[in-house]
Amino acid sequence: MTTTCLTTLFSLALMAQVQVPGASACLDVINARQSKAAAAVTSSPLVHMQEVKDACTVGDKAAWEKLRRTITNDIIPRNVRSESIRIACAIADEEIANDLIGIMIGWLAEAKKIARPTQPTDRTLGGLPTKHSIRVGLVGVVAIEGLGQLQAVMTDCEPAFTLTATICEAEFMLIRRRFRWWDVLDACCGPKAQREAFALSMLNVYGNLLHHPPVVSLDDPNFRKDLRKLFQDTVYGRDNTDGVFAGVAVTLAHLGDKEILNDLKALRDPFKDNPTMRMFIKHSIQKIEMQHPPEKLLEYIASDEDPYVSVRAWAIERAVEIGLPKSDIREAVLAYAQHCKPIGRGRYPNMRIELVELRRIGISLGVLKDHDLPSEDIPEGRKKP
Repeated sequence: MTTTCLTTLFSLALMAQVQVPGASACLDVINARQSKAAAAVTSSPLVHMQEVKDACTVGDKAAWEKLRRTITNDIIPRNVRSESIRIACAIADEEIANDLIGIMIGWLAEAKKIARPTQPTDRTLGGLPTKHSIRVGLVGVVAIEGLGQLQAVMTDCEPAFTLTATICEAEFMLIRRRFRWWDVLDACCGPKAQREAFALSMLNVYGNLLHHPPVVSLDDPNFRKDLRKLFQDTVYGRDNTDGVFAGVAVTLAHLGDKEILNDLKALRDPFKDNPTMRMFIKHSIQKIEMQHPPEKLLEYIASDEDPYVSVRAWAIERAVEIGLPKSDIREAVLAYAQHCKPIGRGRYPNMRIELVELRRIGISLGVLKDHDLPSEDIPEGRKKP
């Protein structure tokens, strides 16, 4: 039976359910949204859940049973199942959240058993049969769109942590390229010890995924000590083809931890012929040194030292994070702008491209004003009509 026929049959079934006497307002809304998804109606964004939240109560078991049957039915079109997952995340209580996460973990376990190690020729995800590749895609819906909502209603974060680790280790999970495990950590409201254990385990195994340090007990001396030990073990106690474990080093460098400074400097010579590692070590050392004292961040932001937007953007964010006056940070950014040379052509002769990202960050952090650093310094007479 073709997908079109299946979609039509499913839509008819939903219409019949809507007409059942006594159906709750919540089920009516769910039926309507599923019908729209089945018909590929996108007049209103499917991710907007306000009508669901208005009609349904958190923890509605009847609604969850209906959603669960849809989510786990491999015959139902994927977009309907995706929409059902979004609704489930919006109405989940802890019991529903645990159940939904359990389904996702089970799917990944099944997929792992049958995933082919070689590149597939049939364009299915990771060489998985269609059923399993669709399931893996649905796990991605939970990971990217719903896991934060689920975390918010859970007192025990272990199920979400388990799902997160499973996603990160699955070679067939393309979603892990966009999945930020540290956001799961940030959303967790569980015990401090549980959060610390998860952070250390993820840094230990998946540290290369870390681009921003996890918000977890960063000022706790014991946690900082554990991170240093993990760094030492990584550098001196293992055969690491990648050298420094990026996750741990980035976290400690972000914090300005001088305890690892000598170790980082000692690594410059072994990696002198590795451009990527050489640059990584340079920036890690730079981030630590410019925080002692913290005012050195302002000096760096204002200087014409190296044009790397990522490091300067980090310096602005870190300066705000540690509480330096925003007026001083603004003056430093404006001073740096004086060093930027225009490189535009034609209609935009004065574009200073390196300032575009810094302006966005500065405004979002409340450092810059809306009129500061326009993306294009173009005379009024030369602007496009």
